[in-house]
Amino acid sequence: MFASFYLYDAGFGDADLSLFSEVDHCLGESVSSDLDAPWNLRSNAIPPTARLLALYDNQLQTTPIRELMTGHQQAEENFRSPPQKRLSIAALVQRSQRKNRRAPGAFERKVAQHP
Repeated sequence: MFASFYLYDAGFGDADLSLFSEVDHCLGESVSSDLDAPWNLRSNAIPPTARLLALYDNQLQTTPIRELMTGHQQAEENFRSPPQKRLSIAALVQRSQRKNRRAPGAFERKVAQHP
């Protein structure tokens, strides 16, 4: 989810920014406090999680490799940060560069690259 977010924030992928918060919330609800209990995805988490997976699949197919590497490196750096500096999905959404602007579609990105 984090790599997909960083790719999205860099302008790759068409989705509503709220998808990341929705999936984060749903996954959080699916986690049990019993660490020995089997884990499963609650039924209400399946549709948003499927949308996130479809977004990421599209990002993997359409994002230039250099940008894919950058997105994955950003996610890795976030995970390796000390806990007090690590950013949650909620914090990333708040800081998003795409928060207040419409996400460009694939056509708009293509036109921008090839005027």
